[in-house]
Amino acid sequence: MSRFVVAGSPCSGKTIYVREHMQAGDVVYDYDTMHQALSGQASHQHDQRIRPYVLAARDTVLDMLSNAPEQAAWIITASPRMAELQSLQAKLGAELILLEVTREEAHRRCDSDGRPAEWHGYIDRWFADTDIAVGEAKHLFISSPSQARRVIESMSRGIEL
Repeated sequence: MSRFVVAGSPCSGKTIYVREHMQAGDVVYDYDTMHQALSGQASHQHDQRIRPYVLAARDTVLDMLSNAPEQAAWIITASPRMAELQSLQAKLGAELILLEVTREEAHRRCDSDGRPAEWHGYIDRWFADTDIAVGEAKHLFISSPSQARRVIESMSRGIEL
């Protein structure tokens, strides 16, 4: 059984990471995908009136997973609080995967993905509210050759990421 809580800022690559690592039959909970399914709106077009339904669906999925320990699952979250992530990890018996990007990279991805303007506010709020220390990431999501070069250079100088 494999369970993972995949966390990071908005536009950190959580959904892409899960799509690249999940297997057929795995349960995947993603707020954005659930919102799209329940609202009928385009991806990332959030309507706060739908939020209670999306969160109720999340709670149902988490409850069902608690009663099905053999079910593999991926829970995608942008929670900025380490205690909340650790609680979710403990509840599910999951591995916590933190994906780190800089605020600037998250904004760049937001623009390149064509997300609505309010997503810049989500990004800024996440970085203002997070208590996750830089370097706590278990996995880095490298999205470009220039970012890969910076990671390799940092590692060669003995700088921990």
